[in-house]
Amino acid sequence: MSVDITAAFGEAAVTELSQKKAEPKWLEELRLSALRAYGALPVPDWRRTKVGQVDINGIQLYKESSVATGDAAALPEKVRSLVTEADGAIVLQIDSTLAYRHLPAELAGKGIIFTSLDQAVKEHEALVREHLFTSVATDAHRLIALHASLHSGGAFIYVPKNVRVEIPLQFVVWSEADGLGLFPHLLVVADEGAEVTVLERYVSGAGRLIVSQVTEVIAKANAEVTVASIQSWGEGTTSLVERRGVVDRDATLNWVLGELGSAQNRTLTHTRLEGDGSQSAASMVIFADQTQEVDAGLVMNHVGHYTSSDMVTKTVLKDKAYAVYRALTDIEDGAINTSGFQVENALILNKGARLDAIPELEIEETEVQAGHAATVGQVDETLLFYMMSRGVPRAEAIRLIVEGFLDPLLSRIPLESVRGELEKLIDRKMNR
Repeated sequence: MSVDITAAFGEAAVTELSQKKAEPKWLEELRLSALRAYGALPVPDWRRTKVGQVDINGIQLYKESSVATGDAAALPEKVRSLVTEADGAIVLQIDSTLAYRHLPAELAGKGIIFTSLDQAVKEHEALVREHLFTSVATDAHRLIALHASLHSGGAFIYVPKNVRVEIPLQFVVWSEADGLGLFPHLLVVADEGAEVTVLERYVSGAGRLIVSQVTEVIAKANAEVTVASIQSWGEGTTSLVERRGVVDRDATLNWVLGELGSAQNRTLTHTRLEGDGSQSAASMVIFADQTQEVDAGLVMNHVGHYTSSDMVTKTVLKDKAYAVYRALTDIEDGAINTSGFQVENALILNKGARLDAIPELEIEETEVQAGHAATVGQVDETLLFYMMSRGVPRAEAIRLIVEGFLDPLLSRIPLESVRGELEKLIDRKMNR
């Protein structure tokens, strides 16, 4: 199904998409309600960058994968390595639909659900309906409404009470299309006392893509969830990412984020610490080069008592890249004995690159501890001179300085595979 948004994007196209997927009536109605909100809402005013001014005219809204297999060997060579690295638990989306899925029998035997969102709607409808679009409203803003009306692909993860998943569950989206819109939706539900690590990877070629991606994480009481997301979209991609987490009593949600790809990238990771004793940490690496634009935001919303949050971001910019970093620690009235801290450090490698850091605190309670700090600086020429005088070439000296700058954050990443992947992507950017 290919839809020209200028001519056919409307109720008929959304209904056709829903019926093609054989969705239940409630989900079709959700899509149509979101479509009406899309028509009524203004374009978000994301100042300082043009990321919100997305031109979606003429894009193809849905493209079925030419591959759908249970055999990893039958996958395209470029994605086969991603499957081999997945330790056996993976959902792979190519273009708009599921291409490959594997869940070890021992995990399935524990009641763990890890499948495409489309399949989950068919096989676990009540569970999906209970949680889908509960952490972010379909009318939160115009581009979320667009996503809610057109979402396709994606994955659903459910971990039952007191079940610990020993290996990461990996969700991969891959495309080499040109002129395609991708709308993946990942829904993660960790029931009471459950533990799970989810690894997201987003990869594409150089073609033009418009990506509207949503990740929802529901961490119920005493659950522990880690979501590691590596975004390395190609240079023709505009990426719009909304991550939302809701954390219940004594639960933990940790985000590990690598924002490295796409021509334009707008990402917001919003965590609501709803239950007493809940906690969350976000570690984010941003590396932009050439003419990339990045608008990256982190929000920790404290609602319950004795909640805690920690945000640490490291940004490296080179060439003519531009980034905006926004962080908000929002402590609501009544959220007593809360602690929330944020730190952002940026390293500018040349005069053409620029970053605006906007750390914020909104505190409506007195019994709290909170603070923020942001630094932006260039490579120290004195240090460079010292290293070069000892025989280290300038390019190698800069690479070593960048490695030293990022190492304190990369060393916090609990997953060795994620750390290694980020290091490879950073090295590739340093060398081009």
